[in-house]
Amino acid sequence: MGYFETTINSLKSNKLHSQVFKLTRNKQKDDHRTDETSSEPRVIMNDFKIINQASFLDYIRAGAQIHFVISIDFTASNGDPNYPDSLHYLDPLGRKLNPYEQALTSVGNIIKPYDTQGLFAGFGFGAKLNGPHKPPAHLFPLNGNDQHPYVTSIEELLRVYRQKLKNVILSGPTNFAPCIAHCDNIARQFEDGDHYFVLLIVTDGIISDMMQTKKAIIEASKSPMSIIICGVGDAEFSAMDELDSDDVVMKVDGRAAERDIVQFVPMNKFTPKSRTNQQAGRRPDTQTSALELQRLLAEEVLREIPDQLTGYMLQHGHHSELTYAAD
Repeated sequence: MGYFETTINSLKSNKLHSQVFKLTRNKQKDDHRTDETSSEPRVIMNDFKIINQASFLDYIRAGAQIHFVISIDFTASNGDPNYPDSLHYLDPLGRKLNPYEQALTSVGNIIKPYDTQGLFAGFGFGAKLNGPHKPPAHLFPLNGNDQHPYVTSIEELLRVYRQKLKNVILSGPTNFAPCIAHCDNIARQFEDGDHYFVLLIVTDGIISDMMQTKKAIIEASKSPMSIIICGVGDAEFSAMDELDSDDVVMKVDGRAAERDIVQFVPMNKFTPKSRTNQQAGRRPDTQTSALELQRLLAEEVLREIPDQLTGYMLQHGHHSELTYAAD
């Protein structure tokens, strides 16, 4: 229809009264208008307000703490760790990292700068801890300390992962709901806007409790937390894509998630082999390719966390104290 120009100061100074703006038309378009539509159009503004919306970095600068909880899939679908084709195989010479070690190293180095405390809670699930005749544990601390399941670095995380792998029996089923509910229970104790939790689940994608997991995600959508699922190996990840409900609000039994909190990252898309295939036969420089893959992985891992964090904070009113950051 046309356009008008004004300023923020003008709008602020007259906000107690309705403001009328005449529209300036594009002459080229006006040539095609009929007499019936040639009357002077106007915009009437009845109300005006400024809303300061803090960004992800505004919350970080203001002291919001991000806490990472890492949960690793120890189920038998990953293959026997004693054989090289297992996703959990540990190279006795230490020359090659298995897919879980690669994921923990790559993703861990991406997320660790955002955890200012430098502590990661590390858990495993789906293994038998006390012999073949005992029931599997659906959530256990990698360092063996139920009261303090934290490690202080990615290197320590890898060390306790390897140590635990040598002392458990891979079992099943692959249940995500217990670790999601555990993180949710912790996050609910910190709803003051100063804390946000990110649960990283590293898995081969074979899930056994889809319905319970969806219910746990719906519950967790009320809490200050997000979930990143890293898929390792070349299995079918359609179930993980279903959990990453970007386009459709997750619903179960008539209950809907308050917001999207899940991001799925298939690690096989960020390997040199997959990258080479995508280059249509062109073999990229190895070093450049590795740097580019790390950049793309970082972009994918952190794609949704900023919006999910700010979305939670705004939804729960944790923004008034940050208005200075947007001024």
